[in-house]
Amino acid sequence: MEQKCKELSNKNYKWMADNYEKIKKKPLNRIKIPGTHDSFTNSINFRNNDSALMFANDSPSEMWKVFSVPFIPKTFMLMMLVPWANTQSCTATEQLNHGIRYFDVRICKDDRESLDNQFKICHNFYAGKIMDILSEVRDFVINVAPSEFIILDFNHFYGLSQKDHDYLLSKIITQVGDVMIKPSQFKLNSTLESMWANTTRRVFIFYNDNYLKATSPDIAEYFHTNDDIEYTWGDTLNINYLNEYNLRKLKQRSESKDDISNTLLSLQLVLTPNIGTIVQGFFNRPYSILDITQPMISPIQQWIPSYDQSLLNIITCDYYHLYNFTDIVIQSNT
Repeated sequence: MEQKCKELSNKNYKWMADNYEKIKKKPLNRIKIPGTHDSFTNSINFRNNDSALMFANDSPSEMWKVFSVPFIPKTFMLMMLVPWANTQSCTATEQLNHGIRYFDVRICKDDRESLDNQFKICHNFYAGKIMDILSEVRDFVINVAPSEFIILDFNHFYGLSQKDHDYLLSKIITQVGDVMIKPSQFKLNSTLESMWANTTRRVFIFYNDNYLKATSPDIAEYFHTNDDIEYTWGDTLNINYLNEYNLRKLKQRSESKDDISNTLLSLQLVLTPNIGTIVQGFFNRPYSILDITQPMISPIQQWIPSYDQSLLNIITCDYYHLYNFTDIVIQSNT
């Protein structure tokens, strides 16, 4: 899987710049943007010394109970459970080079580490350190593709106190503050043309509003609130239901009397297993997130062009690199 990431073309590494004439008059929330779900879980695997395959503090209690079943070797249990935590195979840099511009970020605190290294990506298990990923993002927008706008959406946190949030927020600013677009600079309905013309900053970072309100104003001013992102999540294993749910949510958005001109929409084209699915996977397929994603490929290829294009914005999926997901989303910008 990792080899396929390396072999995938980097032709979309600066797709925003390449499509300048098509998208320059559009605001960020009216552009179709390819994104990934649980974006940086590629490092949850048996070769990741960082995580040591330790359960993270977002793990549901049911998973702990499954893992604790007596008389079953823990190595075997890990072999069965880890494939349900990994939703991407490609690194942050590979995703950026492939054209991914929205990243879904889930943060856990790993108390085994020193303070600077405690904040990690997680999805039931620990993945890589968020500061390392931010370094990759900064390098990309400064040295590789300076015209591209990136959205980092910090939307789930586990095991963090407000003091931890204050520290993490300040560390984020130290790491990428010079490329972050503040809410005071541009609204989400500002055109790309105006942003290209008036700033060299390229990274929007969204963060939970409750924690922003509780931190100091000189820190909070760097961050957008993820109250300004509308999420669709079908929470289902049924492909047909997921499509119906998406259509319903898009219809509701089109009929909304609320002002949605300054909000983003994240359409999640993902199936969601429950603990019963995972336990069943000990005996029969599906055995992993990959297993439930593969039957989604053909439907997603059909859904994206069929949805109301005037409503689409951010579109996320699992294992995007297995098919032409980024091409489909990028090419829908007309």
